[in-house]
Amino acid sequence: MGHINFSRPLQRTPAATKTMFLMVAVAFEASYHRYEWKCDVLNRNVARLWRLGLRYEGIFRQATVYKGRNRDTAWFAAVDKEWPALKKSLKPGLHQKALIILVARSKVFPS
Repeated sequence: MGHINFSRPLQRTPAATKTMFLMVAVAFEASYHRYEWKCDVLNRNVARLWRLGLRYEGIFRQATVYKGRNRDTAWFAAVDKEWPALKKSLKPGLHQKALIILVARSKVFPS
């Protein structure tokens, strides 16, 4: 997953969770095998990634220099074999048909 920025009104809302679910769904429905999320360990919202079903995989110590300091990076991920169970457990209120349409129209994953 690349860089994401949600506006303040969208942060910590059900809409933000559904948006993140869709990003994970598009990747797995397009036959990707792995979905990763890397973030600064100082990010106090990092624990929220578990609500999406991403598993903590560890910390890359001093992974990069950012804003004049060594940044430790926490890694979270899900793999394709976990997707069916994740999809059922998240229940974001999205219909399968809408998900298929989203994947089909995606410019990121052309058919």
